[in-house]
Amino acid sequence: MRYIQIQEDGSTIPYTVQELRVAHKDTSFPAIITDALLRSYNIYPVVLGDPPEGFDPSTEKLVDDGDPTWAAEVWTQARIAVPLPPEDFEMLSQNLIEGIKNERDRRLELDFEFEGQMYQRDEKSIARISGAGTLALGAMINGAQEGDLLWHGRETPFAWITSNNLLVEMDAQTCFAFGAAAASVETELVFAAKQLREMDPIPEDYVDDKWWP
Repeated sequence: MRYIQIQEDGSTIPYTVQELRVAHKDTSFPAIITDALLRSYNIYPVVLGDPPEGFDPSTEKLVDDGDPTWAAEVWTQARIAVPLPPEDFEMLSQNLIEGIKNERDRRLELDFEFEGQMYQRDEKSIARISGAGTLALGAMINGAQEGDLLWHGRETPFAWITSNNLLVEMDAQTCFAFGAAAASVETELVFAAKQLREMDPIPEDYVDDKWWP
């Protein structure tokens, strides 16, 4: 929250609650200073005006337009849009790029769907799925047939646990497709993130599902 202090001549200056505490070291202020208490020191909150129509945060930034004005029982700071300087534009782009990478990594950990069921896709699960897919491929090469649930060499049917703790039996062909589906999720997310990073401008709503598979 912004604040101003009204001076004796009626002018205003930017002010902070910390400045008030420093200026009155001998006063025991509460942990949270209310607006009513601030008013007793001629200090008032300032509401930021709406951005101008057409404001584009990817190429512009907001700056104060003059001093705060008093209207409708509130102090308001008008703002205008100015072009981002090169250094700010570069910083914004880097922040967006880092945000996209973080969103990609978050989505890589989410459960994925295969044949109507949801499965975990965290790092450990992916390692197990990859191993099972490799095992399934070897069994297929060695002649495992569709419908054979004992292709893995054990006495019980091969099965995988879903996200909601159901056992889904899989033959070698299904298990191999399962592994391929899990791998394709990573490929699709990585390429979606790459496309976002290369967009000009980079969309600020990059976390929206519309940008991701």
